[in-house]
Amino acid sequence: MRAWAVDGMVRDLRRDLRGHDLMLLAAGVTFYAALAVVPLAVVSLRLAGWLGGDGAVRSFARVVSVFLPHSDVSDAGQALSAAALRVPWPVLVASVLPASLYAEGLRRALARLAPGRTETGLRQAVRGRMLAIGGFLFVTVTLLAVATVGASLTGGELPLALGVYLAFVGGWGLATAALVVTYRIGFAGSLRPGALLLGAAATGSMVSGMSLGLVLVLRLPLSFGRAYGGFTTAGVLATVAGWMWLLHAVLLVGFVLTRRLDTRLATAGRGGGN
Repeated sequence: MRAWAVDGMVRDLRRDLRGHDLMLLAAGVTFYAALAVVPLAVVSLRLAGWLGGDGAVRSFARVVSVFLPHSDVSDAGQALSAAALRVPWPVLVASVLPASLYAEGLRRALARLAPGRTETGLRQAVRGRMLAIGGFLFVTVTLLAVATVGASLTGGELPLALGVYLAFVGGWGLATAALVVTYRIGFAGSLRPGALLLGAAATGSMVSGMSLGLVLVLRLPLSFGRAYGGFTTAGVLATVAGWMWLLHAVLLVGFVLTRRLDTRLATAGRGGGN
């Protein structure tokens, strides 16, 4: 019976995704993310510095250099952390707008996967701004968590295996919370709490596992620039972009799964009422 239910869910997902170019939608969200990633990181690091002190920002840079020793990634982490510590107020305020583009890209992709639920005008703008605020808070908390847990690992306070487990569980929890907010605010309709939590948790486990997988790949002694004429930076950027593309595809499938769970719960509720 349970296998039948799973098969039925897979068929429903395939039917819901029919007519949507999922990978193209994921590529669109990735494009928005590429525009927003640097200003989003700078603003969130500055917020993390206000909450945890400048030491938290420096600790984040040190964790990146230890766990991602590749020179390009390590240099990028150091540069972003240094920029966040000394960025002037006008630049920080100006960075908020491009940093919010990621939320706008997500909202547009979710709207494409929910036909008949589109909004226009003020409500659409408010929904996008609320989603952006949630994104700032999530990234800030994630950066603080990486700085705290990573500092414990690099300081030898925790065994590596335990640290990886805690990183997965902590990432799962953070990703689930972020997806609950994303699916709830980014979707113009309403979703039942049970379906929202279950869909976000299932998707969040994938997000957490894929994030750890990216860290592992970047730590491997691979020649990332071999396919790019020896330009290592281009290879690293392409690897990260490809990972973000697949991650967004998983995130969008998770949204369709959540909507399907919501429909099934509604059907079960009507059946129970009869």
